[in-house]
Amino acid sequence: MLLTETQKFDIYTSILDSSNEAPCAQICNEFHQGNLLDFDTVYNFGKRVDLLTIEIENVNIDALDRLEKEGLSIYPTPKSIRIIQNKATQKNFYNDKNIPTAPFFHYAYLKELKHSFRASLILQILNILHFHLHHALAMIVI
Repeated sequence: MLLTETQKFDIYTSILDSSNEAPCAQICNEFHQGNLLDFDTVYNFGKRVDLLTIEIENVNIDALDRLEKEGLSIYPTPKSIRIIQNKATQKNFYNDKNIPTAPFFHYAYLKELKHSFRASLILQILNILHFHLHHALAMIVI
């Protein structure tokens, strides 16, 4: 967590978190409780700081976009957070940039997922049958 590193350099920190019981409330200089998905909450918090760092992608991006347009430095950038928020977009980004990632499939509709699952299940059954048939034939030949 970046917060513990800022303490080493006596950097004044303000935190916005959705929970009053967040552990960071104990070690920051200024704590604000609020909804991270609410435009006004995020925007008004951002207007109070010189630099904004985000440690969770579940945040109001429109507020971050506006703050960035107004000149606030934000890390990671709203553009990057937008990629991270959508896991399919994130995986496609990895593939486009040749960043190693696990194989994945993207389904826009439940119907596509069900079709793919059925096809996969049928293929697995055929592979099992082929394996057992192959070994049965091998035993007969011997």
